[in-house]
Amino acid sequence: MNAIVYCRVSTQEQAETGFSLEAQEEACSNYAQKKGYKILKTFIERGESAKTLKRTQLQNLIQYSKENYRNIDSFIIYKIDRLSRNQRDTANLLYDFRYVLNIRIESVTENIDESPIGQYLTTIFSANAQLDNDIKSERVTLAMQKAVKEGRWCWQAPKGYNLERDIFGKPILKPSRDAEHIQEAFNLMTNGLYTQTEIVSILARKGFKVYVQTLNKMLRNPLYAGLIKMKWFSEMIEGIHAPLISREIFFKVQRILSGEKPTIAPREKHNPDFPLRGFVFCPVCKSPLTASECKGKKKKVPYYWCWRNNCLSMIPKDSIENKFYEFLKNIQPKPEIMELLEYKLVHYWKEQNNDYKNRIIRAKSELTELKKMKDNLVRNLAKGVIDGETYKEHIALIQKDILIHEEALTLPHLLCQL
Repeated sequence: MNAIVYCRVSTQEQAETGFSLEAQEEACSNYAQKKGYKILKTFIERGESAKTLKRTQLQNLIQYSKENYRNIDSFIIYKIDRLSRNQRDTANLLYDFRYVLNIRIESVTENIDESPIGQYLTTIFSANAQLDNDIKSERVTLAMQKAVKEGRWCWQAPKGYNLERDIFGKPILKPSRDAEHIQEAFNLMTNGLYTQTEIVSILARKGFKVYVQTLNKMLRNPLYAGLIKMKWFSEMIEGIHAPLISREIFFKVQRILSGEKPTIAPREKHNPDFPLRGFVFCPVCKSPLTASECKGKKKKVPYYWCWRNNCLSMIPKDSIENKFYEFLKNIQPKPEIMELLEYKLVHYWKEQNNDYKNRIIRAKSELTELKKMKDNLVRNLAKGVIDGETYKEHIALIQKDILIHEEALTLPHLLCQL
């Protein structure tokens, strides 16, 4: 009987577990020998993720199987998650090989034979692989959300910026040589005298080439005004990078692009003059109260009020804040409770401290290995060992892993999951 073998390891698995391709290949070879199979061909996938089926060696294997299915009896893998970490993709592969090509898929470490129990276990193994992948994706999302809340941009830098690292090794945008062209584009737009096509032509004559569609996206990007807009948050986040234009210019351009009447740029959410704004609610419609200074007979008077329906009379700032202060005093814990709480917290901290330090050491070690892998990848690209497409695919995976470990060192609950 004849068999083919498929082995795969991703960049992340190499960094975290040292998952060896040689060990997989040897295990598959020994399995085939025990079964009396002759291995026709072995396909080795190096550093490619199982999130997609569009992997070089897997596609070569599928094509080879279609052309030689009459001579192939078994398709051997070390583990079901070597095929895919997407349950639907795994199910489709299993179906095509079993019922279309009539080739059995056999796992060295798992029972996925044709019996009802075997098929049930296959479903469980596939679901576990997808669950593990989904958890890792969630960690990446949490890390990125944390970075955005800090005002950091973690993705490819837009025109006019370079993505660099600050003194703590965290990502930060820095103005590039094209920054002056971005500033000129916004200034030309605020004049109201040029169309976007004309602005593209003006910039092109100065050596900055950009398409009209790209310019339109740039003019609508709040990143240039020092603001970050993400789908995770309803409000724009204050970025820590240096803005290329003022917010006044940015919002003026937005009004020009939309054709709407001038509107007031959004206020900062947190205002020290009105600390309860957004935290106290209207008793009628349950909307968060806003606050502002209103013109009085002799001077402006600060009030809290309902912005949605004006269903609540305006409440003087001093009145509502004094009541809130009294409320806080009433719910303040007694001294004996605070002493007990302090004792419990200190005791818990002492229990966890040693374990936490070990996790920090391990995370730092893994981060160092990831950075070495990144440096090696850069050197291989420079030497021509790998092409640019391979570099882009692998560097993206490594960069995500680096971000997870960097954020884990600042987020204890993420560190515990590494």
